[in-house]
Amino acid sequence: MNTALFSGILSFALSASLIFAANNTGEELISQEERDMAAKYIQDKGDVNKAFLAAAAAGRPGVCAALLQAGADISTKPHHGGQVLVWAVERGHAEVVRLLLKQGVSANIRHKPGWTLLMTACAEGNTEVARLLSDGGADADYKNIWGSTPLMKAVEHKHPDLVKLLLKAGADVNIADDNGETALMRAAEAGNAEITELLLEKHADVRARAKNDWSALMWAAYGGNEKVTNLLTEAGAPAESKEKLLFAHTAAGHEEAVQHLLREGADVNASDTKGRTSLMLAAGKGHPGTVKLLIDAGADVNTRDLDGRTALMCAADRGGARLIYENTWGEKTLCGDKNGDHAEVARLLLAANADAQVQQNRAETALTLAAKEGQTEILRQLIAAGANVNTAGFDGETALMRAAKRSDAEAVRLLLHAGADVHARDDYRQTAQDYARNAAAEVSRLLKEAREKSGKEL
Repeated sequence: MNTALFSGILSFALSASLIFAANNTGEELISQEERDMAAKYIQDKGDVNKAFLAAAAAGRPGVCAALLQAGADISTKPHHGGQVLVWAVERGHAEVVRLLLKQGVSANIRHKPGWTLLMTACAEGNTEVARLLSDGGADADYKNIWGSTPLMKAVEHKHPDLVKLLLKAGADVNIADDNGETALMRAAEAGNAEITELLLEKHADVRARAKNDWSALMWAAYGGNEKVTNLLTEAGAPAESKEKLLFAHTAAGHEEAVQHLLREGADVNASDTKGRTSLMLAAGKGHPGTVKLLIDAGADVNTRDLDGRTALMCAADRGGARLIYENTWGEKTLCGDKNGDHAEVARLLLAANADAQVQQNRAETALTLAAKEGQTEILRQLIAAGANVNTAGFDGETALMRAAKRSDAEAVRLLLHAGADVHARDDYRQTAQDYARNAAAEVSRLLKEAREKSGKEL
């Protein structure tokens, strides 16, 4: 049949069915243009449900309505799973969201790692979509698998209009996530005075402490916003010790504040509930200026935390003991930062006689951690400082194995030149060559040459 003729017949049939459906349900008539477009979608996709998915993804509510009245199944799922409403929310198609909610789709659908659609709208800053979901019954206090709520997402992403919307909907300001952190702490960390005020007006608890013993006032010091600090103090937040403020300012790299606290007598070697010192926090964040201030003030470069980690290890793996809050949806760490100058920090620590050989509780050394993170310059410094290149870390993995796994030819070359054992095996009997299975040809060549030069059989 002629394509144009088929399209015309389909459009006429669809038009007739839609008029019948509209007259029998009291719905407003759909425009001719939308009926024609619905017919075109069906023709292109060959199926009314596939056409419905395509129209929803494109943000065409009128066409979606036409296709639903023509028999599309509203519970149709995209090929990768999920729900059509998820697509609409993620793409910010407010009118499609409105249509689907009106048709009875639940506003509390979970997706991603336990996220609700309201969380997604709050993270994206889409106030209209969030309002539709809230009015549609979305749970304002639902916690995802890390304990975060929609309010925390709105706060973290600095969306005051969404914070107002959620508070009006009755969101609980004092819910804590799995790390004990509240929305007020996140607002303080972000240095957002407007949102801090909104939360305080709803009686956010200024005395609450997270599991790491940080209060909103400490997070305000970290965020570096004096107005937020004043708001919290005026609301009754208890004063923090010099040492706790030192933790916050060193983690943030606030050199002037660190100098001031040290002059005021803050104990440079005080530790937090995990045994971490200010030096470890500054090292993990890659703040060489702050690290130098602390070393000059007498910081012990070889102090170990409860996991056996040192400041040098924190610099080697760009953050030490990470506090993961949101994983792939916004990993946040207290003492980790991949953009810091960790190589300069390591140089300062080694110059201050940091021990390059010590192993943490899980057997890791600064060298094995640097290899894991691809910190080639730190590897070079550690080798020059006499670090044992054959000490194995967790699961018996050596630095050479980790460099091979990363396909890091420069690191492999450095380690082999320093005497790394190409025949060493991990706890599962794997060698560096096994780790290099998917590595670049240069890495495999270096390892092969090293085996042949040794004259040993695997």
